[in-house]
Amino acid sequence: MLVTDPNLSSTTNFPRVKREWAGVDVTDFGPYYLALQARLIDSIWNDATIKQEILTNPKGVFERECDIKFPANVEVKVLEEEEGIFHLVIPAMLATEERWEVFYAQMSIWWTMTYTFWWRMYSIHGANSQQFREVLEALIIVRFMQDKSLKEALFANPKSTLEKQAGVTIPANIKVHPLQETPNLLYFVLPKNPQTQPVPAINQPEDMAHWWMAVHTWFWWLASLWIQHENFKTQTNN
Repeated sequence: MLVTDPNLSSTTNFPRVKREWAGVDVTDFGPYYLALQARLIDSIWNDATIKQEILTNPKGVFERECDIKFPANVEVKVLEEEEGIFHLVIPAMLATEERWEVFYAQMSIWWTMTYTFWWRMYSIHGANSQQFREVLEALIIVRFMQDKSLKEALFANPKSTLEKQAGVTIPANIKVHPLQETPNLLYFVLPKNPQTQPVPAINQPEDMAHWWMAVHTWFWWLASLWIQHENFKTQTNN
């Protein structure tokens, strides 16, 4: 039997995410947090009040809506992508092998999502979608985490460095804004609503970059909360 959680409320009428499946507590599984994040962004897209709240009080909203409590010494910032700006979050280097295992376990979802996005692209644009799949399959974010010189190049020349690593041509009017996380500073970027800001068809080289940026922001919004939840749990257990 599916059971709702009476402790998690919302300013919207969106259905709550279930905490139990057939009598089993699922709150320690990644898909639970992915569902919470998906529900939250849907609420944000449809409710200006909760959108403003998460921009000004992100910890409070995440704790209420996404069942996660951030440590007191961790600052959380939520950014909205303005027109012409792409925020690229670079996570802090992980300190232990155990935390890398958690990170890669979550990042493995990327390949599943890659196939989903690629198949949708292929059904619409055919052969033009192959490059899109190749771009998605590269875990660019991990390269920037692990390669110090590459990360320095990203912050020195964000646009050209990202273009080279992703193999895309970013439109001239787009500014790449890298954001470095630390153990005490976390960033979340709100994905754009595809219903109000549709991504163009792949007809020009720059269109591939639009698709990559949209998919990356969406994926990182979904995955990062579970990664942080596992990090905090590991720290507590240690």
